Amino acid sequence: MPGHAHSGGGTVVSVWLTRQMARVDVESPVTGVVWKVVVGVGDTVSSGDQVMVLESMKMEIPVEAPVDGTITELSVTEGDQVSQDSPVAVIESAQGL
Repeated sequence: MPGHAHSGGGTVVSVWLTRQMARVDVESPVTGVVWKVVVGVGDTVSSGDQVMVLESMKMEIPVEAPVDGTITELSVTEGDQVSQDSPVAVIESAQGL
């Protein structure tokens, strides 16, 4: 998408904005068991949306989307054991440059 900017000296500079897709891993915040998967591949999520719920030490721990985008992979299913910081899903996110 083209745009224009003016430098301090009055020169017009052409700026081209492009959109790239970034792959963002959703990581488990704790070691635990996947209790419930809330989203599916192809679902659109916003930053902060719940992706799944883990159970750890008899507590339910939500796993939230870190960015806006589309779920492209789910690495786990309900009942799977996960380690802290392990990837549990992938979001493809459009980032304006």
